[in-house]
Amino acid sequence: GYNFSRDRIPLWYTIAKNCYFLGEVPVYTNSIKKIEQNYRKIYCVDWALANAVSFITEKRTPAALESMIYWELVRRGFSCSYQLVSKEKYEIDFIAYKNFSSPSLAIQVCLDPEAPKTLKRELRPFKYVKKQFPKTECLLLSLYQSGQNVLPDNIISMPVWKCLLDQ
Repeated sequence: GYNFSRDRIPLWYTIAKNCYFLGEVPVYTNSIKKIEQNYRKIYCVDWALANAVSFITEKRTPAALESMIYWELVRRGFSCSYQLVSKEKYEIDFIAYKNFSSPSLAIQVCLDPEAPKTLKRELRPFKYVKKQFPKTECLLLSLYQSGQNVLPDNIISMPVWKCLLDQ
């Protein structure tokens, strides 16, 4: 029931980004045109608000988990992007880098990697990242995992809580 112009919405969005209420993650590419053509992932600092504006049946746990990782990477001084790799457009949740250098971290976030189908889906994009950036550390972070282990191709799998507590 409030009247306002359509020009206000981009202004409010910019204000939300500038005060670190929302974070925006573009696709990782060297092409400005491709960055503008692809969607941007948006992370809200307040998970309860993100849940409040979602459909009641929508489970927001994976999005909240990704949001936690995004804000921790920002806190540690990383710039973040996501990447679509291969012809099938497999997605890496986070490509993290500092000061326009080559990426130092590639991160996939999932709830439970124990199911073989889930594990295969989450690990598949890493082989493309390893070809493109051989020195990038690959992390698989999950909510329902008890300990840290090393998977094939030196992919480190660990619980989210451990990653958040590590410096």
